[in-house]
Amino acid sequence: GSRAMMGGELQAQSPELRISVEGQQPIARLELIRSGRVIHSLSPNKPVENFSFRDTSQPPGTAYYHVRAVQSDGMIAWSSPIWVTR
Repeated sequence: GSRAMMGGELQAQSPELRISVEGQQPIARLELIRSGRVIHSLSPNKPVENFSFRDTSQPPGTAYYHVRAVQSDGMIAWSSPIWVTR
């Protein structure tokens, strides 16, 4: 399969996104966002989280994905996007 790191581009029918996040405080909320909309969220309540998500509902065309992490102290981190063309 195709692979891309943050900031990359790829073509896929049902992209599987593998996310690894490490915070300095417990992560209160993680959100996977496709083209501005949250499509998956977690509340791990620990400083490190790894998860995979296969997007079987991406519409045709190009979408961008990124992750938003909110720590328990309110600090927020965003990943750089990945562009996926279906």
